[in-house]
Amino acid sequence: MITTNSRASRADVFATELRATGPDTFEATVRLPAADRFHGPVGRTHDPLLLLESVRMAGLLVARDEYEVPADFQFVVHEMMFNVDPAGLRTRRSKPVDIVVNISADEIRRRRQNFAGMRFEFVCMRDGEQFGRVSYRWSCLSPDAYRGVRGAYKNAVPAVSGASVPVRPKLVGRHDTIDVMLAKSPDGSGWRLRVDPQHPELFDHPTDHVPGNGLIEAVRQAALLAAGQPNALPVAGDFDFHHYVEFDRPSVVLAEKQSENTINVRVRQDDRIAMVADIELRTLR
Repeated sequence: MITTNSRASRADVFATELRATGPDTFEATVRLPAADRFHGPVGRTHDPLLLLESVRMAGLLVARDEYEVPADFQFVVHEMMFNVDPAGLRTRRSKPVDIVVNISADEIRRRRQNFAGMRFEFVCMRDGEQFGRVSYRWSCLSPDAYRGVRGAYKNAVPAVSGASVPVRPKLVGRHDTIDVMLAKSPDGSGWRLRVDPQHPELFDHPTDHVPGNGLIEAVRQAALLAAGQPNALPVAGDFDFHHYVEFDRPSVVLAEKQSENTINVRVRQDDRIAMVADIELRTLR
């Protein structure tokens, strides 16, 4: 499981418009910026993980504005799925790209008078054509409930990066070491999860565990390493989040090829699986 919250930076607010279109259905306009430091374009194609982050923001907007989930409640994501056609993510060079996202909510659960969670489905359209689909199942916790769940970790803070040797950035499609989420494993099995508390996007707001977008990026990087395709795009993925990943203990990231372009990735901490994902990659020619 991962907790998801609004970004602190105005540059990272992607959803620009929202309206209800029917019972539990909505339409949002989402703007993909021409440039993004963490999820920048690959060639002339926007990073599909930028789309994931964008629809996540739209989902938060729906939950807050349409279902009146209190602002101090924590959102916990349990499952996420996406598939995209990269043609729908082509850039406009120095101009942003506006897409329309049709949102539906189902599996709605309540806890007394409040919403306790639901599943969001996002259908992504560009110029009237569908190019992607995203869904995720989430729940939400009141401040008291969240403190109870987190226990001794409710005030945890990320530790300063240790002496682990990061993977070379170019092997995972990165330019800056701070964006590398993986380090060499001491025993050679998989990689150690690497979290830098100085990262401007992952830690632009307080969090008491490894943030979800950091785990998703670590999964992407492990898939690229396993496939030997540093410039490939993730075009489909299924993520299951089972446990919070804590700052104070090492985590191992393991990847195994299922086919030429499909990679299974697991994040393990304390001998239990915290996250499992299947990623499909595509290298654009």
